[in-house]
Amino acid sequence: MAVALCGAAQAQHHRGQGGARRPHLDGIAGPAGMPRGLVTQINRDIAAVLQDADTRDRIVRQGATPAPGTPEQLSDTLKKDFVRFRKIIADAGLKLQ
Repeated sequence: MAVALCGAAQAQHHRGQGGARRPHLDGIAGPAGMPRGLVTQINRDIAAVLQDADTRDRIVRQGATPAPGTPEQLSDTLKKDFVRFRKIIADAGLKLQ
């Protein structure tokens, strides 16, 4: 069960890449079958922390953009990423060693 979307944004900088933008996603997940009320409360608490000015500033200084969202948004993002990366791996002919 995806609990919260903590950030799905483009980082403004990345060391060694001269200002290149790169995808950035941080999330929190819990075990399958978590009670919906608990998921909602954890998501609400994380969103509140990400609204704190000091926390937001710290995250921004590290090159990310705080972007709280819903558990459904995180789940959808991860599903899309799995499909995208599965294709990239297959197209490149990469094999597990």
